[in-house]
Amino acid sequence: MPKTTVLIDVQEHCELLKRVLREAKERVVIISPWIPLNNIDYEDEIPKLFRKAYQNGVSVTIYTDSSLDEVKDSFELERNLLRDFYCDFHIVEKIHAKTLIMDNKLYAMGSFNWLSAINEKDVEK
Repeated sequence: MPKTTVLIDVQEHCELLKRVLREAKERVVIISPWIPLNNIDYEDEIPKLFRKAYQNGVSVTIYTDSSLDEVKDSFELERNLLRDFYCDFHIVEKIHAKTLIMDNKLYAMGSFNWLSAINEKDVEK
């Protein structure tokens, strides 16, 4: 029987994303409808973990919807920054799912926008 865990706060979600990026062996899939404005900081741990996953041969794929971005002009900027972390992007219209998948071992779904975790300075400790 698969184990079910309920994540309560932003910190728990950030820790899960970090764990997934550290432990994945083959693939990580993130479905996150928008990328919050100015959320990417190259010095944070999570962007570094995206790069490390790539270096370890892990495919990271992100599905997002540009129509939900906070500022339309940031659409390409934010995605180009994430491409610098070796993520493969797919733009899908009208998605609202928030999903995180690691290999064939973990499937997380809920209301947390996974790409909000990228800038940990915004996360309450």
